[in-house]
Amino acid sequence: MLAVATAALVLASSCVTSDAVSKFASQSTEALEQGRPVLKDLEGSCIRQHLVEQAIPANINDVFDPAAFQKAAATPACAAYAEVQPGELAILKTLSDYFNAISQLATTGTSTEKGDAEVAKKSGQAGNVLAAVSNLSVFLGKIAAGGYQAKHLTNDIRSTDKDVAVVIDALIEIVQQRYVDNQLVSEEHEITERYKDLLRSQGQGPSPATAELLRAQWEQQITAIGERKSAADAFIKCLQTIKEGHHKLATEAATIKPTELRAILDPYTDSLRSLIPSIQKLR
Repeated sequence: MLAVATAALVLASSCVTSDAVSKFASQSTEALEQGRPVLKDLEGSCIRQHLVEQAIPANINDVFDPAAFQKAAATPACAAYAEVQPGELAILKTLSDYFNAISQLATTGTSTEKGDAEVAKKSGQAGNVLAAVSNLSVFLGKIAAGGYQAKHLTNDIRSTDKDVAVVIDALIEIVQQRYVDNQLVSEEHEITERYKDLLRSQGQGPSPATAELLRAQWEQQITAIGERKSAADAFIKCLQTIKEGHHKLATEAATIKPTELRAILDPYTDSLRSLIPSIQKLR
């Protein structure tokens, strides 16, 4: 109890209020953890796309062959997503560990989070991103080793701000450009083309009942892709919110009153809380 009280006192005296910072960092951690299914669906979307691209077997017994899934997963594009996925998840985990550590430091003055910089190297990200992940992991290791003085937290948050921004920008690029703008668009296109091919295969034209059934199935799959896009968009907004909130904390914590810091951070915390349910729809 004495350690907790001391940590809170030190934080308050350095203008980092334990309540405001802990809530923001804790909500950031929760939001980041929701991003795992988003990153993992890069490969999932690719597999679904290539399953659709496969020709329908002449033998009906082969239509539901489990090997079709392995075949789709083995395509170069999907295999490439699978290869970098552990590294991308490690980057996300390191960022999540960082904010969880900030939350713990703001309340108890200690943390055992360590990050995952070594696995992050498998992500294929540029050197500056890997360096930023490494810097965050070093910071976490310093805290986990024990003897960390909470009075340094304000300065350390300021010193890690650029690394946090670099890592978040890298995650935004993965989700926005590779997932939303590329992979989900490709999946949607292939699904639509497959249903067009099914309609064309009906010779003189499908019966109204067949056309209606195919349209309903197409709409269901397109709606599912739309929900994935919405979840990804919400996660991107979370990443942007975390980046902005952390920068505010880094630049203003040492110069304003604790009550003013709370007024600055609480809107970011509330925004993250409202966005999380939209990301969870991807599960």
